[in-house]
Amino acid sequence: MRKFIQFFALLLTFSTLLVSCQKEYDSTPDIEKGNNENPLSGHLTFDVDGFLFKSESKSAAITEVDGVKSLVLSGTKYADNKLPGVFEQIVIIINNYNPDVKRYDFGSTAQLSYSRVDGGSTMIYVGQPGENNFIFIDGAFKGYFNGVVKNSTFGNDKLVISNGSFEIPR
Repeated sequence: MRKFIQFFALLLTFSTLLVSCQKEYDSTPDIEKGNNENPLSGHLTFDVDGFLFKSESKSAAITEVDGVKSLVLSGTKYADNKLPGVFEQIVIIINNYNPDVKRYDFGSTAQLSYSRVDGGSTMIYVGQPGENNFIFIDGAFKGYFNGVVKNSTFGNDKLVISNGSFEIPR
């Protein structure tokens, strides 16, 4: 009986090693696999008047129309209670995007819009020109930003966007 238990333990150890060293099965070895990077990876975060905005969905794209490139970054944060139609969103657009240029100022070479949507009510804030209102690009989809945004309807309503940071995988 003791030999049987030793043999069974040895068999169990050997089979565990065999399974752990085995390569994952590929049912289509001849088909080239694309980039399987998780589209939810990366980040787009910033503070709005001291409150953290952590994007739950984000996107980045470079578009070209008539030889003019634009970089578009966007992120959306949904309400904590996940109610439909309740979210916050940021969109940054850099027209005449040039990968060699690192800094773009809001209000002149770049636009920033921040919106809060609560069911039927929408508040849209637009980036304002200023010395500290800019986006710094370190790679097409990586960088940081800061800015002051002004309510497009009520001009006295301003928000400070600070500590903006993004890295969005392609």
